[in-house]
Amino acid sequence: MDDIDPRFIVGLLAVALLVLVWGNRNGGPFSGTPGVPEVMPFEDDDAEMAEATRKARETVGVFVDALAENAPGCSRFSVKVGIEDGEDAEHFWLNDVRYAEGTFKGTIANDPVHVQSVQFGQAIEVSRDEISDWMYIEDGKLVGGYSIRVMLATLSPEQRSEFDATAGFQVD
Repeated sequence: MDDIDPRFIVGLLAVALLVLVWGNRNGGPFSGTPGVPEVMPFEDDDAEMAEATRKARETVGVFVDALAENAPGCSRFSVKVGIEDGEDAEHFWLNDVRYAEGTFKGTIANDPVHVQSVQFGQAIEVSRDEISDWMYIEDGKLVGGYSIRVMLATLSPEQRSEFDATAGFQVD
C-alpha cells in the first residue's frame, strides 16, 4: 500500500458518508429512508466507488456547464468533497454551489459524523480536482451522482423502494 497516494486512500475510507452527507438536514437522497444507516461503509479499495470518483472527475465539465447555464428544469446542484481531520475523513455534499476559475464554493450540507474540522452550513472552497462526485436534478432525473448510484446498488429491495418513493427524483 506504500505506493498508493494517501489522499486516494483517505478518500475511499470516507465513502461511508458519500451520499448521506449531502443532506441529512436538507433532504439528501437517503434522508429519512427507513432502514438505511447514517453511515454506509465501503472498503478502502472498493473498485466501484473508485470508478465513480474517476467518472465524476472526468465529466465534471458537464456539471460546470449546466451550473453556468442555470437551465430551466435543473436544480439541486451539489459537489462532493472529502474532508480529512487527522486520521478521520468524510465525504460531504456541498450545497449552494458556485464555480469560478477552477474553484467550487459551497456550504457543508450535513452534520459531520467523524470529522470535527467542519460543521453544517460552513462555507468552503475546493478545487475542481478535489471533488469526488457531482450531481444535479434535471426534469426530475439524477444527472451525475455516480457515488449515489453505487450506494443504491447496496440497498435491499425494501430500502431501494423506500428511497425511490421519497427521493424526489428518479435514478436511471
